[in-house]
Amino acid sequence: MWDGQSGLCALCEEPMQRDDVDVDHKIPFSYGGGHERANLQLAHSSCNRSRRNSVDPRDLLRYLEDRYMNR
Repeated sequence: MWDGQSGLCALCEEPMQRDDVDVDHKIPFSYGGGHERANLQLAHSSCNRSRRNSVDPRDLLRYLEDRYMNR
């Protein structure tokens, strides 16, 4: 995932240090998200904590389409 994101935080798009990284769920469990690769991204620990359970509506729509419409 690191190389795929070029070492940039998925939430703020700033460079990350390897010792300050969380694996973030694009779609939180509270919205039905799971552990599949398409739902994971790397983020600064602080960015991940500040985002909490919020979700980008575009990510939610893509996730639901992939999960339920593209079976």
